[in-house]
Amino acid sequence: MTTSDPRERGMTVSKALRLLAVVIIGLALSSCQTVGDTATPIDTSSPASTPSEIVTPSPAAEETPTATPVPADIWTNKDWSKDQQAAVNAAKGFNLKVIPIFREPKKYKSGDVGKQVMSYTDLKVRSNYIKAWEEYTEKDWHVEGVFEPIWVEAGKVRKVDGNKQVYVDLCVNRIRLRTVDAKGKDVEGTKKDGTGVIRHTVEQRTGKFFVVAEKGVDSSKECVET
Repeated sequence: MTTSDPRERGMTVSKALRLLAVVIIGLALSSCQTVGDTATPIDTSSPASTPSEIVTPSPAAEETPTATPVPADIWTNKDWSKDQQAAVNAAKGFNLKVIPIFREPKKYKSGDVGKQVMSYTDLKVRSNYIKAWEEYTEKDWHVEGVFEPIWVEAGKVRKVDGNKQVYVDLCVNRIRLRTVDAKGKDVEGTKKDGTGVIRHTVEQRTGKFFVVAEKGVDSSKECVET
């Protein structure tokens, strides 16, 4: 599948299937979005239409993403601005909705899958997950194990095509999640060892932040448990 948007690449159904298995194990379904060189930082302390529980903005956005320490709540950080926290909230809600779908994919219908992640994603990401869910149900695959995020980093707020955008990096323990077939055997090509970093591209649209892309990335911060 292709798209005319130069910032996003489509995926074939087979690639979506293979990468989704890695997403659930490492949350790395590839639906990449490339940001142009014209993206510029903006003042993250300005008000935004975000949930009331969002933390108070910091005086200025930081060039280097900041990570919450473990074992503190990795999904909040007093140093994040209001927009950064709203973006992290979207990434959190998205991941926590996706995992149950692929634990028991046959419990859901196509419309249910879209509804589960509608509040946190745009149409392209929802479509990719629906296609992957279809493959899981057809092949009688499902996910087993524990979703174990280790740390979260929120990048600086940028302005892309008039929309606020934040990269949210999530380190997860891939060992504790596995994709298996009907006989409980690991699906070939999906088993991963160690940890992995998934970058969520989160944009504010119509006053709310949505996950518009995600991909595995190389991290300058070692993704290990502390």
